[in-house]
Amino acid sequence: MPENNLKRLLIITILISLFFLVIPASANTGWEKTVISLTGTDAQGGMISGDNIVYLGSEGFNQSMNRIYLYSIKTGEQEIIGIPEPEMTVTGQRVSGDYIVWFETTAIEYDMNSGENNPNKICLCSVGEVSKKVLKTPGTAEWPKIHGKKIVYSIIPGSSSNCSLYIYDIKMEKSEQLIDISPDADNAGIIFDGDNIAWQDGEGLFIYNIESGERTTAYSSVYGNKSGSNVGSFDLNGDYLVYLRHIVEYEGPDKGMYDLPSLYTLSTGETKLISPKTEEYVSSLHSDERKLLVISPFTDGRRIGWAYSDNSPDSTIVLLNPSTGGISTIPVNGSVSQIFMEDGRIVWSESHFPSFSSQLVYAEENGKNPVPSPGFTSIGCILALSASLVILLITGRW
Repeated sequence: MPENNLKRLLIITILISLFFLVIPASANTGWEKTVISLTGTDAQGGMISGDNIVYLGSEGFNQSMNRIYLYSIKTGEQEIIGIPEPEMTVTGQRVSGDYIVWFETTAIEYDMNSGENNPNKICLCSVGEVSKKVLKTPGTAEWPKIHGKKIVYSIIPGSSSNCSLYIYDIKMEKSEQLIDISPDADNAGIIFDGDNIAWQDGEGLFIYNIESGERTTAYSSVYGNKSGSNVGSFDLNGDYLVYLRHIVEYEGPDKGMYDLPSLYTLSTGETKLISPKTEEYVSSLHSDERKLLVISPFTDGRRIGWAYSDNSPDSTIVLLNPSTGGISTIPVNGSVSQIFMEDGRIVWSESHFPSFSSQLVYAEENGKNPVPSPGFTSIGCILALSASLVILLITGRW
């Protein structure tokens, strides 16, 4: 090949290379994970608020060994903030802002003898506080939920009475009754978010608005001879109530059980069914999707999500933005449960077969700030060099 042609080919190659240098690299949209639980501790129920994560740690069958832990995302340090009194255990931890709440109840020991139950105690402390404060609530109060400076808790029903929900004002240090709900309601699963409280019982999934006093049915359970459905786990934040519709087919080609992610929008009253794997809005699931193990729906008010497993020890966490349709996933090498999300940050419990204990994993989205493109100075240098090469090529001086 003539020397001039070789030079021209070299210049063209350089120009193409410089062109790609100007194009900024795409941002890394993965997730950075951190294991935050202690070795030998079964970590459960992690919740994020600001720079802190609160979770429950247990070390065996003896529930009196349960502890409430506080983990600092900034420093990576953690401390025990909740230790039960003798013959008691701690559970039901929740956090909002700098306030942390949980309750103490009678421990179920591995070798305990039968005896009378001790009264429950709802405990409150702030980040940085050494001591806890016991609220003035009845001895049957349980499962506190906190939002801002308000705490919602339930009173254990008697043999025939309904369960009562109360709200406690931290500043005023007093309670008032809100509403009676069914005695078979899942008190542990109640969600308190701003003006709204959501719960589920055998009849369905319900929302109560504190300000208006209005009670709304988000989903009614179905009981039939051929099929039935009720609500499994759910989560509420802002305008979104995401839940799993547990469906049972008693006969026919689709006989079996499966869970269908569902989204209820509070402002419109609209319900949408979602494929757990393709994240598309659907009217029903295909047979292969019904074989998925779907668990732990969650939302931070902007995105909704859940996790699924496809006949393997691994899991996939799915995130969907209902307003934009944006989708992202987090692959997990293990089984996940109890997923919680706040402002694009996620915490979950993760276990690995054959262990029965779980560790707590925190993940935050990296790539929020795209890799910077070359500045004006670097771009100017690249363009100037390109122009010089073009001139040399045209004039035949190179």
